Amino acid sequence: MAEASQFESEEFLKLLTDALRAGPGSPQWHEVVTLLRSENVAEADEYQLLITARERLESGREFRSIRPGPGFTRKVMQAVDQERGTKTAIPSATLIAVIAATAILTILIVVAVILSTNPAPSPTPQDLASTYFGNTIISGDFSQNIPVDWKKFGLEPVISIRDKVLRGGFAKDGNKDYRGGGLVAATPIDPGQSFAVEATLRMPRASTDVDLFIFVTEEASFDRTATATSAREFVVDLINGQLSIFNPDGTLKGRQATIAAGRDPIHLLIKMDRENAIIELDGKRLYEGSHGLVSTKPRYPGIRFLTQGSEKSLDDVVVQSVRVLKP
Repeated sequence: MAEASQFESEEFLKLLTDALRAGPGSPQWHEVVTLLRSENVAEADEYQLLITARERLESGREFRSIRPGPGFTRKVMQAVDQERGTKTAIPSATLIAVIAATAILTILIVVAVILSTNPAPSPTPQDLASTYFGNTIISGDFSQNIPVDWKKFGLEPVISIRDKVLRGGFAKDGNKDYRGGGLVAATPIDPGQSFAVEATLRMPRASTDVDLFIFVTEEASFDRTATATSAREFVVDLINGQLSIFNPDGTLKGRQATIAAGRDPIHLLIKMDRENAIIELDGKRLYEGSHGLVSTKPRYPGIRFLTQGSEKSLDDVVVQSVRVLKP
C-alpha cells in the first residue's frame, strides 16, 4: 500500500505531469521512468510505462487529467523517426524534371531511328531547276581588278586595260604550245550546298588560239604541266565557237552549241547540287543530269584559259564577269 500510495501521491502526479510536458530525453522523463521501472521491471517500453501510470492516476480523477506539453508531440515523433528510420521522398519538382528529360530523350531517339531508317530523298534535277539563286557568295566583276575571292594559278590571267575584261595570260618565252592558267575560288563550297555559277563571256572572234573553260573541281590543286589542270573537273568548254560539256571522266555530256562571233555578251549558267547539274546558254538548256563529282568532296568553281599564238589573239575570247550564288 505504501508503494501504491507513493505513485498515487500529489508529488508523483506533479513529477509525471512535468515529465510529459518536457518530453522524451528530459531529466523529468528520465526520473519518472526510473521510478516506474522499479515497480514494473518486466515492462521495457518507456512510453507504455508512462501511459499506464497516467491511466492509473486518471482513473476516477477526471479533474486531474494530464495533457502533454507543447513539445511533447514533436519530441515523440522525432524519437520514433530515430528508432524506425525515415525514407527521404523525392521532391516533386525534381521528379517532374526527371520525367520531362526522359520524355525528351525518348523523342530524340525515336526521331533518330526514323531518320536512319527513312533517309531524306536524293535531290532531283527538277528540284535544282526550280531553285532560285539570289545571294552572291563569290564576286567576279573584272572591270577593275581580280577580286580577293579568287586565287590565281598557272599562267596568270590579266585584266584588259582597254576592254575592262579578264583574258588569258601571255607566255613571252616564244613557246607556241598551249599554256594554261586562270582563277579558282579561294574558299571551297560545301558539297551539300546548292550553288550556281553565272558567267558573262565575249567572243569577238572564233579561233583556236584561246580555249576557255568554266569548271567546278573537287580539289584546288593544279598540275605543273603546261595545261595546269586539276584531277577531276566538271567542265564547260568554249573553243572556236563550239561549246561542249564534259564530266570528270572526260565523257561528253548534253548538247553541243555553236556560238556566233560578235561583241554581244554570252550568258552561261551552271546550277549544281550534291549530285546534279544544269547547264543553260542564253536561257536555253543544254544539259540536265549527274555532274559526276564525288558527293562528299568540296566544290571549287574556276576559270581556265588555254592560250597560244600572239598576244593580240588573247582578246578572241574573254570573261566579263563570273559570280557564284546560293539560294
